[in-house]
Amino acid sequence: MPEQSEVRLADGVRLHVETSGPADAEVTMILLHGWTLDARSWHRQLTALSETVGTAVRLVAYDARGHGRSSCMPLRTATLAQLGDDLAAVIDALAPTGRIVLVGHSLGGMTIMEYAHRHPEHFAARTAGLAFVSTTAEGHTHTAYGLSSRITRLIRLAETTGAGVLARCGSWRP
Repeated sequence: MPEQSEVRLADGVRLHVETSGPADAEVTMILLHGWTLDARSWHRQLTALSETVGTAVRLVAYDARGHGRSSCMPLRTATLAQLGDDLAAVIDALAPTGRIVLVGHSLGGMTIMEYAHRHPEHFAARTAGLAFVSTTAEGHTHTAYGLSSRITRLIRLAETTGAGVLARCGSWRP
């Protein structure tokens, strides 16, 4: 059973975190979920990894701000830049030493890239491995989805509106 805790960020947002393995492990693997999901989307991988790596690796999965069991936040902080800063704070709080492996699905992958962009020395000094699952380096404002520009604009509007709704919902989810 993973240990549940929280990381409180400088702006008051509370992130729900699940960890397993020793806090002083040489390697910490952090799994970041996709948009509108939460850390529970990794439950099968976390179970398999726990059985495979045992106590050699610490496993961390957390709900991004405005997602899952984490708290809501002001709409102005619903940005990739903020998610990258949140990841840096999670690393500092839960894996202050040792190497890290970052695994990101969709929005989680974009969060990792933003963390690398905003904290390049931190990223280079700590990161031992990366895994990206169904993500993009462009973010939604540049992705065309292979559709016409008119339909793409509508999808972007829906995504941005949805992010705003999530930002205000907190732990309540329709």
